[in-house]
Amino acid sequence: MFGRIASRVTVVLALAGFAVLPASASADVGPGGWGISDDLHIPRISLDETFDELEPKSFRLNATWEALNDRGYSAQIQDRINEANAAARSPGGMEIAVSFTVPPQNWQGLPLTGQAWLDQVAPFIDRFSPDVEWWSPANEPGLKGWTFTPMGALMVADFSVRLKSYLEQNHAADKLLSPDFNDHYNSDGTLKRHPDGTSFVERYVKFFNKAGGQFGSAVAWHPYGGIRRTSFLSTDDLVTTLSATSGAGLPIWVTEAGARADDSSTASQTEAQQDAQVKWMTDTSAGLASHDGITRLHYYNMREEPDTASPTCRAKANFPWDTGLVRACGDKRPAWYTWCLASRGNDAACYDDSPGAASWSSSRLDVLWRGYGDDAAIYRKWWDTKSWSSASTLGGATTSSPAVVAPASKRTAWSAWSPLAQ
Repeated sequence: MFGRIASRVTVVLALAGFAVLPASASADVGPGGWGISDDLHIPRISLDETFDELEPKSFRLNATWEALNDRGYSAQIQDRINEANAAARSPGGMEIAVSFTVPPQNWQGLPLTGQAWLDQVAPFIDRFSPDVEWWSPANEPGLKGWTFTPMGALMVADFSVRLKSYLEQNHAADKLLSPDFNDHYNSDGTLKRHPDGTSFVERYVKFFNKAGGQFGSAVAWHPYGGIRRTSFLSTDDLVTTLSATSGAGLPIWVTEAGARADDSSTASQTEAQQDAQVKWMTDTSAGLASHDGITRLHYYNMREEPDTASPTCRAKANFPWDTGLVRACGDKRPAWYTWCLASRGNDAACYDDSPGAASWSSSRLDVLWRGYGDDAAIYRKWWDTKSWSSASTLGGATTSSPAVVAPASKRTAWSAWSPLAQ
């Protein structure tokens, strides 16, 4: 909607045609199916140029149920929506989905009812409907807590019925998503199962469906365990379960999923492991993106948790969650480049949107660029009118941000001169 151009400077060569890496096999996740999910409360940090450069087609966020009618919180939500819209590459802004967090079982001294739940969400929907296209009644109600019970599934089903009716009566252009279902694995890679033999996902979805729960126009899915293990088991289990419900045949949207990196939990792993799992997630030939039921993938989240109270930039100590594509101070992790290639259709410009060029004589052109991933050195390659030299390093160090990035539709291609194009 705003067509933001990052406040940076570039050297761009006016040559035709982008460099494109080899195309992968077709899959249900098409060019419009790549998005980002993020919840950092300071969007100018997480939804900065590293978000813009991924060219997400949709943005999904959670809205904290208890805070929905707090003015300060609503202003924060608006800031996040504005930042996401600023990266939109098409008129009308980013396509946006909102999931409400699980509410408390008791509200204002009384057991929560379906009507009390709706009374809390309705004013929020009225305010943000002009910016939001998709609404989910509950984020991960099948994870833990009071909603992860047969009676909890019954309540969530009631929320979905009320939300569907409210949208139809008051915001007919908006669409309903199912609750955001999540997977459960044992440490040995098998699915967690109830004593009755059903998987946790199967059991919960069946309770929800039996209670009249509404799946909407797409099923929201969080296969974190599957990505950790590069496993289709949980997604296959979901599809099989849905086939016997009113949600049969609906497209599945991965509204949240990511791979752990450097956090304080037992799930912490290296950036190389994170990148390998994101590669599987985005693989349209043999990974999660190739699954017949999945039509959209949203990566969660953009940035490692920063310590906003520190006078200098650093990661927040002992923070228990880190699936960020970008380190706390803005350096892109290897997984950022992997996701970028998927989101931008294997556009080689993901690796560096802004190489520099210098001509030392009429018969020589040098191209300079930043290293990839953890490598912040400066590299050089030159053209002598007949052939390209081999690449060599000049050492040194650079920041992680390329110089300028214009919207893709307006960017003059440099890549025929890029070392990646040769």
